[in-house]
This record gives sequence, C-alpha cells and structure tokens, in this order.
Amino acid sequence: MTEPELVGIANVSLPDITHKKETIEGLGVIKHSIPIPTNFDEMSLKIKFINRYDGISLGKNNINLTITAAITGVDTDTHEYADQKAVYSIKGKITKTSGGELGKGVKNETELEIDLTYFKEEINGKIIYEIDVYNKKVIVDGIDYYGRLNGLLA
Repeated sequence: MTEPELVGIANVSLPDITHKKETIEGLGVIKHSIPIPTNFDEMSLKIKFINRYDGISLGKNNINLTITAAITGVDTDTHEYADQKAVYSIKGKITKTSGGELGKGVKNETELEIDLTYFKEEINGKIIYEIDVYNKKVIVDGIDYYGRLNGLLA
C-alpha cells in the first residue's frame, strides 16, 4: 500500500515552537523564569489548500508528510537575494478539517489542522529544528539537547 500524496499549492502555517518555563524564586533570588530546553508546548500545523477535491481528506490515521518549499532570503555576506530550499517533515494526527466556503466568486479553501508529534525543519540541508515527542529527540540549531543529557548520564 502506498502512502497518500497531496500535491498542490497550499499555505502552510508552521507550528509555534514554545519552550515550557520553570519559575525560579527563593531567599535572595529575584523571581525569574528560565526556558527548559527539552520541553515544549503542544505543536500544531495548518495547511490551507486553494480549492477542494476528494483526495484532500487523509482520515484520522497517523499523518506523515514532507512539505517542500522554495524561499527567497537575503545572503548576509553578499546582501544579495538567495534562493533556499526548505523541507518540513511532520508526523501527527488531523484534528480538524475545515470545509471552506461555497458561494459565487468565493475561494473554497480546505484547511487541515494537524497536532504534531514530530516536526523537522531543514533549510538548505541544515537542521533548524527537530522535535520528536515520542522518541525524546530535540535538536535546535544543531545542538542535540537530549544527546547532551544522555552523554552526561552515561
């Protein structure tokens, strides 16, 4: 059985990466919060397609998608525009399917909301984020936080 494939033009709302925080307070210490590098709030991603068709529903099973995009940015060394390849790998479950609107001259935009258990962002082959909830993997800007902890505890 082959995996379902969605090919088309869509707007993707990437997840917010929000660290959970721990509040520090005590005698002689000014109360403050510090982020916990291996602990995050729930992540969700939205995909909005420019129209509706029968292949858009992926069901409620586990979702495993790769989203590829070409993005234009500015090269900080040359100050010139530079094209970059962005690849987003996601795993999770669809929690909401919005049917869009029907009407004369109205775009019928189907939107899928996916609660994520895995998110990986790569730009030009460099891992920006890789968060795997079930396998306790957190890589942020090339730093493997669980790898560091496991190395200390070994």
